[in-house]
Amino acid sequence: HGNGFPPEAYSNFLNQISLLGDLHAMHQKPFSKSNIDPTNLYGWDVFSNDAKAFIEKYNLKGNIAIGHSMGAILILLLEIQTPKTFKRIFLLDPIITSKYKSYLYKILYHFKLIDFLHPMIKKTKFRKTKFKDFSHIFNNYRKKTIFSKMSDEDLKNYISSIIESKSGEVKIKISREWENAIYRNGSLKDNFIWNNIHKLSTPTVIITPENDDFGHFNYGSRLIKKNRSIKHLTVKNSTHLFPMEKPTKTAEIIAKMLN
Repeated sequence: HGNGFPPEAYSNFLNQISLLGDLHAMHQKPFSKSNIDPTNLYGWDVFSNDAKAFIEKYNLKGNIAIGHSMGAILILLLEIQTPKTFKRIFLLDPIITSKYKSYLYKILYHFKLIDFLHPMIKKTKFRKTKFKDFSHIFNNYRKKTIFSKMSDEDLKNYISSIIESKSGEVKIKISREWENAIYRNGSLKDNFIWNNIHKLSTPTVIITPENDDFGHFNYGSRLIKKNRSIKHLTVKNSTHLFPMEKPTKTAEIIAKMLN
């Protein structure tokens, strides 16, 4: 799943995918228990190790993997580092920047400047985390452009997946610290991917929205230039959140590629 979007946020999409076979949906951090201080996080090892443990626990090696956003990058990293972890992978809008910008973000990270210049971190710092009740957060989110293509049902599924009730109010479960830690570390492996994507032999499909809309991190579709065996498909009239905006269509594309 993506940063801030646990599996339950994709309920309608996962219900469609589950018709194709047994489904295992992993809760990545911060939606799984952890004593880790996210402000001290560096790199992707914590996410990779969790994924490896999940694969081993459920004996999932050699199966099909589907990931969205940071989940797509995690799956891609695992398959490049350990070929044949999966027999086929579907990468839903993998969030990756260019080699140049990846180097730039790494430099900014080491000089402790990334929080001031990373566009997503700057947005997250001002994200509201407490609301009066469910209808309050729903009405607030319903007006946001980012959720404009999502149905009321899918928006409610997303909201329900990220909130908890405490002291008579609704609170978002994912902390700003964790969300920013993921953005902060998100580009640190991008150069590794660019330098090794040509080695990927696992059947791979990249699915992206019709119009790239994720700023500096919308280079996912360009991975095919480094590896011509990768197939690239698009979802019309959608944004980065297309698995929640177009759950049936996204599942249909995957099902067709499996036939």
